[in-house]
Amino acid sequence: MEDQIDLEQLKIEYGYSRDLAGDIISRMAGGALLDDMHRDEGYPEPAVVRLWAVENIDGFALKFERAEQMCAHALFEKAMRHAGLGREVMGQNTLSRDRLVLDAVKWATEKLYPNKFGQKNDLSKAPIPVHIKTTLDIKGADVSMEPYDVDVEMDDDGRMN
Repeated sequence: MEDQIDLEQLKIEYGYSRDLAGDIISRMAGGALLDDMHRDEGYPEPAVVRLWAVENIDGFALKFERAEQMCAHALFEKAMRHAGLGREVMGQNTLSRDRLVLDAVKWATEKLYPNKFGQKNDLSKAPIPVHIKTTLDIKGADVSMEPYDVDVEMDDDGRMN
């Protein structure tokens, strides 16, 4: 019973309603950003909506996560549509602005949904094997060691794996 009271208290404290939450999820799925929505009358600040997800009020967390993924898809489609407009003759300021918009959308989609839109590691390239031959010379010690091979794999950036 105490959990139920706490949940109802959170709903009141954070201004949560199922209708509002459903509307926010619906708009996010269509590509609307929380920051844009909160400017409309009756919509909460983005931080409040994220608190609904953190507290998982009425199972909001999973719906919010899915809506973020769908928002990333919508932003990606918008960026692709916007990029297609580049064939028209535009001034330098317009091109700079459009490049900035596309970079921002690309960054946002990578962050919102990295599995789909994030940078992929190319695992098709095999590591470059590096062979190191060394001998150990300890002066004054009665130790004899044979040289031995140490296999070290390096990536393309020259770092050891």
